[in-house]
Amino acid sequence: MLQKYQRFKKPLIATVCVVAALWLFATASLYGVMRQSPEHFARVMSKIRGPVAFLVLPFETLWIRARAGNLQLGDPAPDFSLAKLDKSDHVQLSSLNAQGRPVVLVFGSYT
Repeated sequence: MLQKYQRFKKPLIATVCVVAALWLFATASLYGVMRQSPEHFARVMSKIRGPVAFLVLPFETLWIRARAGNLQLGDPAPDFSLAKLDKSDHVQLSSLNAQGRPVVLVFGSYT
């Protein structure tokens, strides 16, 4: 009876090793793509079918690590530009800082 299971042992171990290697490769690849520009990341993610990346890979953990940045407490905020709500113009953080008044950034929704 024991020999019956012994013949499945090597193929099973080989299969597990191949699946683990593929998972590691996919995880490392996704992490590398997450560190690229948002446009590049969006192009890659648009080609992944269904919720595969979210169900099989540690997507949230990879995202948090890839997009963590390197700001420390007291560092100035990086400059950025955002479109106004009416799309008439853009507002740049550096132009608001040049006025010498404090700038408060609120990310969220009040609806």
